[in-house]
Amino acid sequence: MGYSRFIAKRLLLQNKRGFSAFIARLAILAIAISTAIMLIATSLVSGFQQEIAQKAFGFFGHLHVTELAARNLTESSPLNQDNAMVQRIAKAEDVKAVFPVVYSAGILSHKEFEDGIALRGVDQEEALQTIKDYIIEGNVPPLSDSGWKEGILLSKISCERLNASLGDTLRFRFSSSNGLVRYRGLSIVGIYNTGLYEIDEKFALCTSDLSRSFLEWSDQQVSGYEIFLDPQAILQPKYLAYLNTILGSAEVDELSTAYAAIDVHVPPSLTLQTMKDIKPSMFNWLSMMNTNEIVILFLMLIVAAVNMITAMLCLILDRTKMIGLLKALGSTKSMTRRIFLWKGLFIVGLGIVLGNALGLGLAYTQIKWGWITLPEKAYYVSKAPLSIDMVWIIIINCFSIIWSTLVLFLPLSLINRIQPVRALRFA
Repeated sequence: MGYSRFIAKRLLLQNKRGFSAFIARLAILAIAISTAIMLIATSLVSGFQQEIAQKAFGFFGHLHVTELAARNLTESSPLNQDNAMVQRIAKAEDVKAVFPVVYSAGILSHKEFEDGIALRGVDQEEALQTIKDYIIEGNVPPLSDSGWKEGILLSKISCERLNASLGDTLRFRFSSSNGLVRYRGLSIVGIYNTGLYEIDEKFALCTSDLSRSFLEWSDQQVSGYEIFLDPQAILQPKYLAYLNTILGSAEVDELSTAYAAIDVHVPPSLTLQTMKDIKPSMFNWLSMMNTNEIVILFLMLIVAAVNMITAMLCLILDRTKMIGLLKALGSTKSMTRRIFLWKGLFIVGLGIVLGNALGLGLAYTQIKWGWITLPEKAYYVSKAPLSIDMVWIIIINCFSIIWSTLVLFLPLSLINRIQPVRALRFA
């Protein structure tokens, strides 16, 4: 063990009730709290982004193929099914599934209540897998079940607006192809709640045949195609998300590669859009979380730096006599500085270890038990979602150690100004 590190270790271990020991413990606590806040903040932001994106992508898919002139999902002209194109897209890299969809729109009414709704019609069981996780009443029967003939899955929000419940029959008002207003009775076979207002207030699910019957389309006509990608394949590393945020490269995201691979299979008469293009407000809000997280991390690093500078100044001033004595005995300025540098590194290291234990411990308990609840209408989730990215956690820890080490050199410059004679005379 080196001379400087030996003395630093002795200074930390002895006199545990003195002023220096109190300052050291205070600095360790401050670093631990700052580290824990950084880890919890980054896990919380990652959890929010993944949870909300999973809900949106799980309901609509990651990419859509529609006609060029379509203004939105419910106002597209009929497309003849192109099975050859679907097969080509299905073979593209990272593509998990491709589903034809038929969107129709109208007004649901029950008693004296009314609510506008868009019906998302599907004809494959796999297209309903995601929504099964959000069913709160009833169930999702097989598409071959007779209940689907005049049945729909309706959101909790729409049911509350219509004062309707499971099994009720609603009146659906829609316009036929010749402009006449028509009515159809639809029963509620299940109630879902994703927590995303963008989805729940506007959409209900039904079969493609039922949706086509309102539009008077043939069996081979669809509104477009929803493309679902492998979630793990498009999961963007945290550091790339931050790099894109800092550089303003919003167009370079986790869907870019998949978009490029699929777009070559889409004919010029159709257009390929990502869900980020279709629902920009939702995903812009998620992207803004990266900026908020950067601000939190920066503030915590500043707080840790101020605490370390203050603590080291106090430790140096408290040991002025010892510094003067060491210099008088022949210790060089660099050797004396290394004593307090090692002492500062011990404090930083212990603080970061405790901060990781506290932050990751709280994160794991939240993931397992969900003891922090949130108002779902405001945050789209009922429990605070956390996602621990160990690579990003390691990056934060490494940067914190480097940052704290650089910060230590500021108060250490005070050692050079301490004169042995004055330190021993007046200490």
